Amino acid sequence: MGTRALELLNRLGVEAVYEHDVALANRLAAGLGMPLSNSAIVALDGRAVQSDWDARASLLPSAVAGFVSCHLPNAVADVDAALDAIAG
Repeated sequence: MGTRALELLNRLGVEAVYEHDVALANRLAAGLGMPLSNSAIVALDGRAVQSDWDARASLLPSAVAGFVSCHLPNAVADVDAALDAIAG
């Protein structure tokens, strides 16, 4: 499994993965009225997550810890679902 992941990363390129992750994080930040950054991690700054978050947004398991981290498997639809699930 690890070999396949590295092959995919090499094929896509680290820069392309970084750009994808940061673009998703910036979409989330913008939707929350927060400044954009160069990080794939968005701190929720005390925003509450609705109780049914797990049924709607694959990005949110870390939200209970106060942040959301975007990664290669995530898509715009995941960010939009996360925005729906974050109260604030």
